[in-house]
Amino acid sequence: MDVLNILPSILIIFRLIPPTDARDLCDFSLEQSSKHNNISSLKSSLESVLSGIVITQWDAQYEEFRAIHNPACCQKPLLIVRPVDSQDVSKSVKFSRQHGLPLSVRSGGHSYTCTSLKNGGIHLDLRSLNRVKLTNAKRSSSGVAVILGPGSTWRRVLEYVPPEKYTIIHGQCLEVGVGGFILGGGINALGATTMYGFGAEQVITYKLVLADGSFATVDKDHIQISYGNGSITTIRSSGDRDLWFGLRGAGSSFGIVTEFLYTVHKRPETLPITIPIVLETVNDFQNLEKAAANTKKYLFTAYTYKRYNKGIFPYNLLKYNLPYTKLLAGKHFILASALLRLFGLNSPSFDPVIAMTGMTVTDVGGESGRHTDPVPAIRYLKSYGVRILIGLPNIIKILSFLTNYAYIGNYEDAFLTPQEQKITGNLNIAGVSLYAMKDSLTFADVFLHHPEFGQLTSATPEKVKTITGCDFCWWAFLLDNHMRFRDFSRIAQNPGQGPFMWDLSCLFMDKNARCPEELRKLKHRLSRDIVPKVSQYQYPNTPSCEDIDFGVRYWGSHYPQLLRIKSAWDPDNVFHHCHSVGSAEQYCCPY
Repeated sequence: MDVLNILPSILIIFRLIPPTDARDLCDFSLEQSSKHNNISSLKSSLESVLSGIVITQWDAQYEEFRAIHNPACCQKPLLIVRPVDSQDVSKSVKFSRQHGLPLSVRSGGHSYTCTSLKNGGIHLDLRSLNRVKLTNAKRSSSGVAVILGPGSTWRRVLEYVPPEKYTIIHGQCLEVGVGGFILGGGINALGATTMYGFGAEQVITYKLVLADGSFATVDKDHIQISYGNGSITTIRSSGDRDLWFGLRGAGSSFGIVTEFLYTVHKRPETLPITIPIVLETVNDFQNLEKAAANTKKYLFTAYTYKRYNKGIFPYNLLKYNLPYTKLLAGKHFILASALLRLFGLNSPSFDPVIAMTGMTVTDVGGESGRHTDPVPAIRYLKSYGVRILIGLPNIIKILSFLTNYAYIGNYEDAFLTPQEQKITGNLNIAGVSLYAMKDSLTFADVFLHHPEFGQLTSATPEKVKTITGCDFCWWAFLLDNHMRFRDFSRIAQNPGQGPFMWDLSCLFMDKNARCPEELRKLKHRLSRDIVPKVSQYQYPNTPSCEDIDFGVRYWGSHYPQLLRIKSAWDPDNVFHHCHSVGSAEQYCCPY
């Protein structure tokens, strides 16, 4: 059945919000809201029933609590609520419905498309719901689980669930919030998902507030609903009422989760090694692709970072003054490049900063312990003709430590020192991706020869910045012959995943820059019908606005069922945001 053909007839069952011109988001003034004159009254009414705090534009903390990581998200809610428990969340949902106020929700606040904010409504800041408790759990496949509040960050979680002892599916950007990561599916591209599945697959039970303000506890078989008056109803999770399925990859469209019971695996999280390789030709890609296709032991993920902005003088000169900068930051990538030059890789015919690709190799065979052994990994890659710049195991270990940008705090950490970040603040972010290519052939040509973003471009960084408006960009691509064979029958992710997946994300200081448009043009080149691919799958946690329907991209053949589940649990579309299930807004991004 063609999803695009049936969407119009299904969507009319919802009372959808009219499309909004994204360019007008920042033009909104709280004084324009019909509720503006009643803000004080609304605040008093809501405060009287909550244990948490309520903040308005006149409060000193308003901007601190309003701002999320992407500064392009400039929407202004009337009221910001910091709930302290699920009761506060329930009362806030009921209050928003009673007064006709749109509802927005944030956990970590990392959002490409501003899903965490709305103009003129109630904004629920869940960061106080940040419980982390390791516990024994009979229903966990390992016997161990962790209780997670949605407002915690993965950095905080790993303090309680040490990766030296346990493996947990978590975000690579450690400041990302627990709630958004899990509800969007949750992919860890460094091996944990390959070994154990999506983050959504680790959830044993969800506790959430539904669209009518009632409470639900959801597991794979049952939904137990409590109405707060002692009345409890239990129904099966199946068919068009399969809330379990909806929460596992499209969860923010169906409710506000206040607690997860999440599986913990009783073995150390295996760290990848970083091996510098050369990708200068299509043949280089084909050799790497063959190596990935013929192993179940290793997962290969590659990253390249590009700076088109020189940074802020004089702080940009102090990249590797370790007491001055954070441990994990882009300075180490620069230092690693300098280390490569010491090995004679700075000849006029070869520039490692341009041609070097940092490839992470993770032993996902389950027997490696905490660290991936570089010796057999190097031997394996060489057997397929992969060109390795340095094959000395001890040097690889040093490079792996220095370039461990696999785990960063925020996106800016890979490019700017802390002092530079204090001056610039968070930067605007946009990205494009496609996780379902059949091979690397078309991608290789774009990756190498794109006139601006290509690795071998003759354009200077200054020229790229002038043409595109992008300040910093990074390519990532994943060669995975593991994840696409998972059972997607009850995972709300597009089941049409391919063996080659790529992502290009960019940061830019000027919100009006052409950077997002240039990324969309590049994506169009790689998503045309003539390009071999399994589907148009795009990971929901790295969304973008483009011509291809978002429902088809994020959820594929699952989308019609998700629409029916939405109709059953949220017929009034209380939980709507940019590209939520049932949304009518295709172009809702901030640029």
